[in-house]
Amino acid sequence: MKERGPQLKVVSARRLIILFGFFVVTGALAAARIPTVILPFPLDHHDQWWRHQLGRSPRNWARFVGADYINRNSGPACVVMLLDYKKGAKIPLDFASFTDPRFPLIHADARWKFCRGNPDKGYDGGFAPDDRVEATGAEMADVLWGEGIPATRMTGFDKIAVGGIPEIIANQKMAVCHVDAAAYFRDEKPGARRWVIVYGADATSFLIHDPGRAEGKVKVISREAFEVALRGTDEGRTAEFLDCITLIGEYGDGWHADGRSSLFVDAFKLYGKGIGIPFDNGGSLYIHTVGLVTLQDFQRPVAHPRSVNEGRSFLGYNPDKTKVYLVTSEICEKYFDIWAFIKLGAPTSEERLTEFGRRQEFENGYILSTGKAMIVHQNPAPKEKK
Repeated sequence: MKERGPQLKVVSARRLIILFGFFVVTGALAAARIPTVILPFPLDHHDQWWRHQLGRSPRNWARFVGADYINRNSGPACVVMLLDYKKGAKIPLDFASFTDPRFPLIHADARWKFCRGNPDKGYDGGFAPDDRVEATGAEMADVLWGEGIPATRMTGFDKIAVGGIPEIIANQKMAVCHVDAAAYFRDEKPGARRWVIVYGADATSFLIHDPGRAEGKVKVISREAFEVALRGTDEGRTAEFLDCITLIGEYGDGWHADGRSSLFVDAFKLYGKGIGIPFDNGGSLYIHTVGLVTLQDFQRPVAHPRSVNEGRSFLGYNPDKTKVYLVTSEICEKYFDIWAFIKLGAPTSEERLTEFGRRQEFENGYILSTGKAMIVHQNPAPKEKK
């Protein structure tokens, strides 16, 4: 027996070495599977905009605040993450980060800023003034639109194109999904849903920020597990999905709080979702300068385009930088064909219907579409004084 003792220790040590090597290799393979994500905004790390609402596992959280209490702030948490990603919002999410005797059921500052109980900072259709009430997709979409992040909402698993998420990511957008996290966190009870953000994708997996627990940061989930999470235990009847555009109003160096960014967002909301999504027309996805014009290009999907430029438009500053106008359809095509960003300058009006056709004014002239021809008028150069 005495001789076997050392042998057992040696075998145990070998097993430890083998196990250690296994975990190192497994960890390296898992890291290699992380989808490549190029952050379009000037952020160095994915976790710079990461926020979580609890900071501990659901089991410990229930033990901390009481088993009968369920925190429902994953929706506000995702809104805050998107705002932090887009604008550097830095809104606190910790439990009891907000206390006000007038609103005893609100504990998270994230919900306070957007709840219906806050007439100064909230929005119509914002979150309910109670942390125990789940934020709905409709509420989240309203709040995100109000913050300059247009969101298209879909409900029901069969209506949500999981296979289209990589395309969403490729178009510099994000998917905010209502999922059953028990599909990928095995210690959670199936059936409870929460909101997560999908911001990276490849052929086999998704990269998400799950605000429900600390381990949800930069979480890699297989496509199969994500589909199970989205479908949930009720065959997807409570599945919700927000397709979020995050680039509108963005410059190459980020969001400008002095109004330069918000004017583009206001124009986008005014002209509606028909203008599509930000599009790189050879300058940038961001707001950029072409000639003497500051603009952001857009492209709307066209099922059967007649030309490569159909569906293209742009939002452009007027000369004194107080308003943004939409230039679209054949006037937009003509504008770029003749290099009007140099000849005619920035738009100074919306497109309007005249007795001769559709006309739009620019700094140094106008473009008129008669339906049969495109007429360009350039104002004559002012005469030099002798």
